[in-house]
Amino acid sequence: MEKLILTEVEKKFGKKISYQKDCKLLSNSILNTIHEYISPATLRRLFGFLATNSNPSRVTLDILSRYVGYSNWEHFISIKKEATIKNINSDELWNTMRSSAEKISHLTFEKVKAKSGIAFDQITYRKFADERINNLLADKCSTTALVAPGGYGKSTTLACWYLKHYSEADKIILFASASILEQFANSDSYIDMWLAKLLGLSQNLTVISEISNQTIDIPGTLIIIFDALDEITLRGPKLDKVLSALVSIADKFANTNKVKLIISTRLASWKILESLIIHKEHWYFVQPLYFTPDESNFPALNYEEIQEVFDKTINKKLKQNLLVFELHPDVRTVLGYPFYLQLFVTLYSPKKPNLLNNKLDLLSEFAKQKIYISKLSDEKLDIINFLAEQAFNGNHHTPKAELKDAFPIHLKQAGNYFEAYNQLISYGILTEDLFSNNLGGVSKTVRFTNQQLFALFIVQWVFNKNATISAPLISKLDNNFAETEMYPYVLSFLIWLLCKNRNTDILKNIFRTCPNLLTSKTTIEEFFIALQSDTFLLDKLIPTYFSNQFIRNYLISNFFYINRLTSTYSTLLGYLVKSSTQKNDLVPAHTFLSLSGYLELKTDKAQNNYRKVENEKPNFSTHPIVAGAWFAASILENFFNTKPSGIQASIKQAKDHFSIIDTFAEKIEFAELLIPTLALTGKGTQIPIFLPEHQPATSSHYTAVYFIANLLEKTINEVEILDSECEAILQLYPQFNQTRNYPWIIIGETLRSKHYLDNGKLAEANQCIRNAIELCNVADYRLGESVLLSELAKRLKNLGEDSNAEQCNNMAQVLWSNSGFKPYSSLKD
Repeated sequence: MEKLILTEVEKKFGKKISYQKDCKLLSNSILNTIHEYISPATLRRLFGFLATNSNPSRVTLDILSRYVGYSNWEHFISIKKEATIKNINSDELWNTMRSSAEKISHLTFEKVKAKSGIAFDQITYRKFADERINNLLADKCSTTALVAPGGYGKSTTLACWYLKHYSEADKIILFASASILEQFANSDSYIDMWLAKLLGLSQNLTVISEISNQTIDIPGTLIIIFDALDEITLRGPKLDKVLSALVSIADKFANTNKVKLIISTRLASWKILESLIIHKEHWYFVQPLYFTPDESNFPALNYEEIQEVFDKTINKKLKQNLLVFELHPDVRTVLGYPFYLQLFVTLYSPKKPNLLNNKLDLLSEFAKQKIYISKLSDEKLDIINFLAEQAFNGNHHTPKAELKDAFPIHLKQAGNYFEAYNQLISYGILTEDLFSNNLGGVSKTVRFTNQQLFALFIVQWVFNKNATISAPLISKLDNNFAETEMYPYVLSFLIWLLCKNRNTDILKNIFRTCPNLLTSKTTIEEFFIALQSDTFLLDKLIPTYFSNQFIRNYLISNFFYINRLTSTYSTLLGYLVKSSTQKNDLVPAHTFLSLSGYLELKTDKAQNNYRKVENEKPNFSTHPIVAGAWFAASILENFFNTKPSGIQASIKQAKDHFSIIDTFAEKIEFAELLIPTLALTGKGTQIPIFLPEHQPATSSHYTAVYFIANLLEKTINEVEILDSECEAILQLYPQFNQTRNYPWIIIGETLRSKHYLDNGKLAEANQCIRNAIELCNVADYRLGESVLLSELAKRLKNLGEDSNAEQCNNMAQVLWSNSGFKPYSSLKD
């Protein structure tokens, strides 16, 4: 509109303003015509003869408007808008925007495609993207943000969605890297006018506003995507200008359902943007309750999506059939993070079984392949070790200038460091950030893109630099990182390497050497998980650890390792009952050991431990998970002894206890082991008693348990699960607490199996039930495995597969034969 007024001014003046001297003549003309004054200098700025960072003032615009025959600037705008709208052909407008959007979007798509770690045609299409964006299109909200850590697949997901939908006649999709907003930051335009120019509407700069205000109708929806907001290099006022503009257009677009805005970013950038938002009701799916523990509102890959990638990569290349459910369950969870899935696909070989164990082995293998045995490995290690040393000494974002002082990474002709550094950048191992200081200066810093990989290099640098690993050195490592977000990663790798090297002396004193470890729940869990496969270390270390009251308390009030209830957790609890005489330690320990015995179908273990706690009924102060485990053990004790009245009494007592629990989270914790037990013992109709009536905003784990428990109750009441609910089950698996998710994945796969069976999809149904049985086998939940085998046998018999049905029944009988319990079929009858 500003260019339009200048054109009108030139018409009134009678000639084009081509020289600076024309501005002086125009100033005189304005003064003579309307007796108002605009200086020649102001006119030079308006017509581009003088550089300026500011927009023309309202006073100047009013004077120019009166010069060309209008009462003021607003009068000029209103008349021109009306004329513009009358002259706009909506089909031509639509086609112009589509053509301009496609040019930008295709370039963005090709850049994302080129950066993909896995070949683009091997990537799985994320179904959630359709659901999230379709919901946005139908919702009154105008804007959404996809927030997740780096390497989570945000850009790839948006690129795949764009490729699928860009040719649809009712959509224009402008898919652009958020770095394009730097052009806006350096312009004098308002954001809606800048967007109009971007869409090829330079002659109609108010069109975006008019569409937002519904004074111009378009035959479809304009979807604007700004990808990777966190990669913008702006700082200070220019960054503020961009973020404020995004908030502004989100509010403008809320006036219509014809324009939608989608942003992808990491959490840090999102937090800055979020702080500027006033009208949060205009933003879809960004409330805190939608964020997972890894700071994402963007779901991890589900098992079917991981399997699809395997089928397009590993299984195709190696002519084999690697199944997700054949992997260790902990690894399945890790592979839901696209960064690790990419590493796994790149590095996997049947000859490398260590990659099936845990993410630390996977990262270690990645470092080996990409750094230690790669081209220019010495130069790469020099750079990495320099950054690791800087971090060890407290500098976690190293100025690039300091790195240049140490190595000639900026001089192409000075050796191999230039190439090595650029390979580290291209691999995505390192990245550069712009940093603005308080004096307005700008410099670059270098950092690792993945904190866990950085932690690995830091710990390896510490190990390699010192001939021996001493307690003071470990203590310094603990102190240096205690107050940083790197702490859990550094300590996890430290413990992992100490365990691999069996440094028992240091490991015995680890909690004294690293006092900050006692404040990190994540790291303590990683510590016990690292020990789970090494009985030698357990024998050596656990007696020392259990002399510490804090560790004993932690084991029975924080670290409920239900996934390893029958193995690692039982081993730890066994040590605990041998080393403690305190009732507060022994009651939870014997409760879980008894429950483990029932699940393993081990009569002596179950009943011997139950006898020690059967009179220790939980009270108000008992942790909800411990209380739920106690009632679950009580129900199983009566079930195996065929005492229906005892089962009913236990359920009634559990109901009374449930009623005294106040919070939603604690109610769910109480029900976590109780509800699967009710399902196993044929008492599923009692499940609703232990489901809270309302679900408040809470952590993703409790939300996932609540959702699947409600579906279980629906199934028991013969209510069919919907397709959308079946899909949602898969999306929920990564949301569970990773130390106690097995029971709920088993239930989830059982529910999915029934859904597929009800819809005639026998292959899918059988795969799901076999997934559940396999997970029971991994966890050594023999009770669950036998129940599922018996149910599968019935299903196969109904389908006429008598031999397979008999095989399943025989397998179930084998599980029961050495247990000392009656067979499941006779107990249920």
